[in-house]
Amino acid sequence: MKRPILIVAIGYIIGILGGLYLQIGIVLFLIFIAIIILLKFNENKMRRLKRYSRYIRLYINHKTILILTISAVIGSGVIYFNEKEYENVQDKLLKVENVMLIGKVEREKKSNEYGKIYKVKIQSIIQNGNEYKFNKKNIYVYQKSNNKITMKYGDIIKLEGKFEEPASRRNYKGFDYKLYLKTKGIIGNFKLTNVKIIENKIITPIEYLECRSISLFEILKEKANTLLPNEISSVFIGLMFGDTSGISDDVKEDFRNANMSHVLAVSGMHMSYLILFSTYVFGKILGKRQSYYMSIILIVLYMFLTGFSASIVRAGIMGIILICSKIFYKCNDILTSLSIAVLLILIRNPYIILDLSFQFSFGGTLGIVLFQNFISKNFLEKVINSKRIVDILSVTISAQLVILPISLVHFNIINVYFILSNVIIGFIIGPIMIFCFIFLISIIFNIKFTKIFSLILQIVLRILIFISKVSKLPYSSIYVATPNCIQIFFYFLFIISFFAVFYMYKTPKILPTVKRFRNIIAMLKFYIKYRFSDNKKIVSKILSVILMIFIIVIKIVPKDLSIHFIDVNQGDSTFIVTPNGKSILIDGGGNAYSNVGKNILLPYVLDRGYTKIDVVIISHTDLDHCDGIIYLMEKIKIKTVIMGKQYEESDNYKKIIVLAKNKKIAVKFVEAGNNINIEKNLCLEVLWPNSKNKILENSINNNSLVFKLKYKNFSMLFTGDIEELAEKKILQIYGKNLASTVLKIAHHGSKTSTNINFLNAVNPKYALIGVGKNNKFGHPSKETIKKLNDLNVKIYRTDEFGEITINVNKRVEISTY
Repeated sequence: MKRPILIVAIGYIIGILGGLYLQIGIVLFLIFIAIIILLKFNENKMRRLKRYSRYIRLYINHKTILILTISAVIGSGVIYFNEKEYENVQDKLLKVENVMLIGKVEREKKSNEYGKIYKVKIQSIIQNGNEYKFNKKNIYVYQKSNNKITMKYGDIIKLEGKFEEPASRRNYKGFDYKLYLKTKGIIGNFKLTNVKIIENKIITPIEYLECRSISLFEILKEKANTLLPNEISSVFIGLMFGDTSGISDDVKEDFRNANMSHVLAVSGMHMSYLILFSTYVFGKILGKRQSYYMSIILIVLYMFLTGFSASIVRAGIMGIILICSKIFYKCNDILTSLSIAVLLILIRNPYIILDLSFQFSFGGTLGIVLFQNFISKNFLEKVINSKRIVDILSVTISAQLVILPISLVHFNIINVYFILSNVIIGFIIGPIMIFCFIFLISIIFNIKFTKIFSLILQIVLRILIFISKVSKLPYSSIYVATPNCIQIFFYFLFIISFFAVFYMYKTPKILPTVKRFRNIIAMLKFYIKYRFSDNKKIVSKILSVILMIFIIVIKIVPKDLSIHFIDVNQGDSTFIVTPNGKSILIDGGGNAYSNVGKNILLPYVLDRGYTKIDVVIISHTDLDHCDGIIYLMEKIKIKTVIMGKQYEESDNYKKIIVLAKNKKIAVKFVEAGNNINIEKNLCLEVLWPNSKNKILENSINNNSLVFKLKYKNFSMLFTGDIEELAEKKILQIYGKNLASTVLKIAHHGSKTSTNINFLNAVNPKYALIGVGKNNKFGHPSKETIKKLNDLNVKIYRTDEFGEITINVNKRVEISTY
């Protein structure tokens, strides 16, 4: 069997993914392997089924399938038992309000304006005088800035405080903080109230190396910050050590949008230069064979220095295997070494398969291994004479072929100029890395010319930052909808099929596997040609009828009206998909502390499969309702913006009008009495504002756009942030005509809204409240909740349920995330 480790790695990955996304994954795998074993022992009995026994012997008995299945079962089992262990530890930590535990401070430490964050490995949890031992589970310990106790790597500490379970996904395909922490080996967050350092305990050689590497890293970081400007030093530290915590969000975004993130991730490129440097220098001093041993030592030390990120561990393992193959005079198989790296990393932490750097590192490397030579020889060398350009382009294209779907799932952006930026980077990254290594050596050994090196380094790193600005060129970035699993499957199927067929017909020497593949295609052609040759008309008619039935079913079967009440923290936002596929966005959330449009709303719309919005409705121009909309207007196409008639022109209103003019977005102003027809059976009846009854008190809130969505027998009342004063006036005009199936509670459930008479007139079955968890306003108020409960209204709150989805067809179905 060729490359058994590759088969094991593939099976292990399948098992991990099955365990993560199929709760019964391990059971299915166990049943599957039991069937295979049963068939194996009953093969003789099966031989009487002459027609099928050949296929059973050919496929079921094949070692590849058995190894694949066993490794998949192991992978699924690892996830299953890890989940049980996580649940067990969390149950212990959540049982009491004030938790006491003993742990050991790990390498990772972060600082911000509020204090410090330490990574602590739990050793035991103390409850009611009993000590429960736990190993391998870590927590983030949050220490406030007023706590002056400094902890360092290796400290055994006794902690008191409150454990906070991390939040899971709040919206459709949204960020899952709980799963993200698992990729880091973290079980949750711990708010520290008291800490006592028991002792500093560094026993093993690995712990000693870790401690020394942390000290060296801090010294190098401090010296770099002293000799270089902040922007340059942060990029240098990211480039050399993979620590991007000091790099500004804008610079990170520029690198990401220009497809240059790999430059800031310590990976194969860094390892290649390190190996070249060590083999050359130590080869001159010690000889070729001894230089290999020194290279392995340097690789291990560099891995310690950079903190063992997924990309550096992958590159380090592959580099060590490559060097070992030269030491023992063996041929190095890249796919096997890549598989070993995958297995070692995933055995340590199976959840890291969901880590972005892991996916980019292994995906990019796999693409280069599979496609680089083929692309350069069969395509690029025929049109480009420069070998250097061919090498750069082939590496860039082959890596992008694999990581493109990964990038689209996470970022939803295609950069038009990514080839240009990567070609330029390919030419200059060598000199940049050389200057970085020289500067690093100079600050380690305090060489006299360090300041001169720092000036040169500033120039080359500014060039690197300037190249990343290619992402800001006009029409450089195209937003695309998040691809689903089926689209990704067919993308890779097309790529593999294209290269397989091209290789098969262009390769003069046909390998056994390729020959087999060609025979399969020939057999399919023969079967199709002769099996249906006499019945072409019948077959074509049958296919036509099936196609017509399929189209008619799609057209006739009514689709749901889907209303998605998005969790945008302390704010309102509703995304509606009509039965005919039109998109409507009502408000967009927002706050002063984070960019809701960038972090939640735009990713949400793209995850839903939309790159443009037909209608945007803004109830009023408070930040928590329109800030996300303003960001969306800058980034994607919006056909129409609808607002209530304005009686006060706020700064946000002016921004919206200017943006609409610049982006050529139609803006419509409506008031009471207007109807907005969206499509058949679906319209919006505008109830407020009313120019004859305009309210001057708290004008922006009380003149919010209030409208009733009507679809067949279903209705939903959207109320913006109106208060009791506006509710009373609306009640006087419309009375019982306000009756609706669902009520969007005004002003996030504030006690200044939701008048009892207004609530009686609406008489809703369901109430939706857009509110942030533990918000400083105390929303929703106890008074509002009591009123709703007294009327037996079913309450759905985003702080408790996350996103709330209403599907309307013949009946109303409400689901939460």
